[in-house]
Amino acid sequence: MSLRRRRSRRDADVDRLTSMLEGIGPAIAAGVAPSTAVATSALLSAAAIDDGRLRDDLRRLAREAAAGAELAPVWAQLHQAHGLPALASVARAWALSEQLGCGVAESLATASAMMREQVDRDRRVDVVTAGPRATMQLLTLLPLAGVGIAALIGVSPWRLYAGTLGAVVLVCGALLILGGRRLVRRMIRRACAPAEIA
Repeated sequence: MSLRRRRSRRDADVDRLTSMLEGIGPAIAAGVAPSTAVATSALLSAAAIDDGRLRDDLRRLAREAAAGAELAPVWAQLHQAHGLPALASVARAWALSEQLGCGVAESLATASAMMREQVDRDRRVDVVTAGPRATMQLLTLLPLAGVGIAALIGVSPWRLYAGTLGAVVLVCGALLILGGRRLVRRMIRRACAPAEIA
């Protein structure tokens, strides 16, 4: 499966998880017991999730909630297992709620807003980096096109790269292609990294 398709599926799963959080808050505000709201929302969301690990973790969350267990550790494990920063906020809010009796509806609204912003940011990054990624692919394919053009004019590839000089050129070219691809990926990753506050 391509990286873009995996990213798209992950975005869809995060979107469903965000909808789950958005559904829990109003249910709690309307008077539904938090454990019931979490169990119901988690089971409904798990049915639509593509990622098997996340689906299993949501089912576990639903079981723990239905059993009346403390949910803060389960939210924290979800955060650690799937790397969604908003779930750390949910875990902290849930811990305060379980220990002090604070409400969690506002914290869930904040966490779901954070998750929506992350998905939007990832989509914008994909759009902005599409040009450099396409250029990288084109520059990788150009040397192969050169071999094809040589074959069209009657020079076979083994004859084109025959001898010591041909082998040196072939190895150097391959190293430059691999190095260039790695450099472009690194540049894109650094450009897209969240800025650190000094």
